[in-house]
Amino acid sequence: MRGGRWRIGGGEGAAGPGAGTGAGAAVALGMSPVAVQPLLVFAGHRLDETLGRVRLTGREDVLSMLLAAPKRLNAPMVKAVAAYLEEGFPAYEANALPERPAAAAGEKSGLFDVEEVEQAAMASVLHGPIEQWMTFLHPDQVAIARREWSGPARISGPAGTGKTVVGLHRAAHIATRTTGPIMYVTYVNNLPRVQGRLFQRMAPHLADRVEFTSLHGWAQRFLADRGVRINLDKRAAEDCFSRAWLQAGRGSALAELRERPAAPPYAAVIVDEVQDLTLVGVRLLHALAGDGPNGLLLIGDGQQAVYPGGFRLGEAGVGIKGRGAVLRINYRNAAPILDEAMRLVSDDPFDDLDGPTANGHRTVETTYHEGRVVHAAAASESDHDDVLVGALGALAAGDPAALASTAVLCRSRTDVEHYHRLLTRAGLPVLRLDSYDGRPTEALKIGTYLRAKGLEFKHVFLPAFTTRPTTLGGDPTAAERAALTRRQSFVAMTRARDLLWLGTIRD
Repeated sequence: MRGGRWRIGGGEGAAGPGAGTGAGAAVALGMSPVAVQPLLVFAGHRLDETLGRVRLTGREDVLSMLLAAPKRLNAPMVKAVAAYLEEGFPAYEANALPERPAAAAGEKSGLFDVEEVEQAAMASVLHGPIEQWMTFLHPDQVAIARREWSGPARISGPAGTGKTVVGLHRAAHIATRTTGPIMYVTYVNNLPRVQGRLFQRMAPHLADRVEFTSLHGWAQRFLADRGVRINLDKRAAEDCFSRAWLQAGRGSALAELRERPAAPPYAAVIVDEVQDLTLVGVRLLHALAGDGPNGLLLIGDGQQAVYPGGFRLGEAGVGIKGRGAVLRINYRNAAPILDEAMRLVSDDPFDDLDGPTANGHRTVETTYHEGRVVHAAAASESDHDDVLVGALGALAAGDPAALASTAVLCRSRTDVEHYHRLLTRAGLPVLRLDSYDGRPTEALKIGTYLRAKGLEFKHVFLPAFTTRPTTLGGDPTAAERAALTRRQSFVAMTRARDLLWLGTIRD
């Protein structure tokens, strides 16, 4: 480049080839001129410069640049721009360029290969906000998200295998192939708000097609719209209300639905964390979706059940024989973190909706190995709290943006209150998970293990960590209670991607 002009071989230009045509395409199609930017890629060079409206980059840098660019156009708009540009750029004549010799064995024949694109995409989301990571679908999972099933189906697999991400992309896929409404339902009250926000960022043009809701929230609205009154004491504590709703609310909704089906019918119902629902809840969702093709998709893992009880799909009248996928590759947790968590539950049998397992040993392939586990033991509660604050401060000092992808998870609400006050006094920005809606924020998140279900963070701190149940004594259900406590701890541990910090107080 000399004097604002580029030179390649025997040709040169003032602002790059087609710069005016590219900007003109956006204007002609009613879009902002900044929606389309001409890009010139140089093989065998490393550069990142601009010349007028044209961005100049080398082949080694183009992938990271493209992946980091904001998404401005949806698929139909991209097709329109491509068609317009195709008319403005006639194909090169065959003799315009010297013929390139065929690629030798092992030599790349294109600008970059598929594996290179996958690696660049993974690197991009690893360094981006955690919210971007929570919608990243590995290329190996695309086929599952788009699979055709002739009836109710299920996606299962150990923690970290991307079940929820597949579910979100499945919702987008179904939305492009149907016209009716789609329900994405789960048990945890705060999770639909987060999932809805993530889906809106992932597929904004489809956001109004998918309803994200908790099951009892949907059932309450359904009955209220029908004028059906539920005799529940809403002044009771939230936990008591939830238990009362499990017994009375969902059964009433199921009876009403069977008598007068929902209109319009749902094109598809996707159920996340299905292992935490009740038998009545699954029957209700089955009645909503029916047994038609691609109608009902159940996503979950019995090893991550955090509430007592359980059911079998056969009891709910849901048949999925031959229609299921088991994910076995963990893309979400660093190997040391997953190993630490699996050791906790490896000896505990669990019921995975189809029948019991002998133990918790599972074959899982890990793909990410850069994370670490930190054990921090303190002599007293006050020392433990000082160590926690110091560790969070050191994390923020090393990377000011780190707290945005960090969570402090506690076993009880009482602990949440204690650590919220502690961290606020220390001058750290804190946001309750109850108020988190999936938008990136500079504050670290704090909440209970149960509120963290379905969420992920780069760094997870578990203060006052213990796997022991709160009460044992002579309770005949002590073993079951202890196993449930370990599963809840396991869920909290597997929310971490890069760093898992376990704080303990010596007895």
